[in-house]
Amino acid sequence: MANIWSLGDDFKQHPWFTEARDYVELRYDALVNRFKKTFDYVAPHKENCETYSYEYASILRDSASAFDSTLKRFIRMGELEHDEKIGGLLKFLRHYEPQLKYISLRFLHYGGFIYPFRPEEGGVPCWWTAYTKLKHEEIVNVSQGNLRNTLVSLSALGMIVQSMGRRHDLEIFTNVNYPFSKIETKYHSDFFDYIQFYPKDLYQDR
Repeated sequence: MANIWSLGDDFKQHPWFTEARDYVELRYDALVNRFKKTFDYVAPHKENCETYSYEYASILRDSASAFDSTLKRFIRMGELEHDEKIGGLLKFLRHYEPQLKYISLRFLHYGGFIYPFRPEEGGVPCWWTAYTKLKHEEIVNVSQGNLRNTLVSLSALGMIVQSMGRRHDLEIFTNVNYPFSKIETKYHSDFFDYIQFYPKDLYQDR
């Protein structure tokens, strides 16, 4: 079955590929470090998923921008016939993974799943809609820069890092059952709806 990790294999022979890979890896690592620092003030708990701040908004904008810039680099330099808007970027990824919307990750050791490419409002992921609103009018839409949107946008960027083929350790995220071994037809428990807060290994020993 096709999978998103074969993207890097298709382009690694091009001279511009290394630059794009280095760029997205550096941006991802820097953004994850910034995000982890927010844990000193906001616990990554489902009750805080709507907590917003200018730092979350900034991390969200930067991660979505890195996602956008990296995929546009592939489309332009590869001379691909894809629209450079979000619909075209997602179509480009679906060429490698037709079940893109079902790709799921876990955050640290918490329960529940994060679906970075799950289509929501307007057929695009929620974090992309939030990014667009922040980009055009942050004063009015600062609440879009919240824990939920920031976390999911970083998981999407992490998948692009993995697709480059050099690394699979995303530090704060872990892939779940990917590449797929069968056709997926449903979503499982969402991270932000999950009751469990403490890591499973601490919780089960009590």
